[in-house]
Amino acid sequence: MRNDVPFGFLMVAIVIAGILGLVFQMQELPLKASQILAADGMTDIQLTGYKFLACGNDDTTNTGFTGKKNDHIVKGVICGSWVKGYTVRYLP
Repeated sequence: MRNDVPFGFLMVAIVIAGILGLVFQMQELPLKASQILAADGMTDIQLTGYKFLACGNDDTTNTGFTGKKNDHIVKGVICGSWVKGYTVRYLP
């Protein structure tokens, strides 16, 4: 008779680790987003939260923003994942 308990336990552990990884990445994004935008020369940065359908399928998290760059008000979204890093997308 085959014992599936170790395989089942391993699968549960992998799922829990993935969920925890996503939660920690979501907690980290606001700080990273502010740093990324400041490094790009933006001031008066305000994070506006999740933007539905603003990023690609391979992105695991995103946050919208508004700010000033070269004395112009800009808005956009920062998309990111563990694998590819973060991308700044400016919106019209």
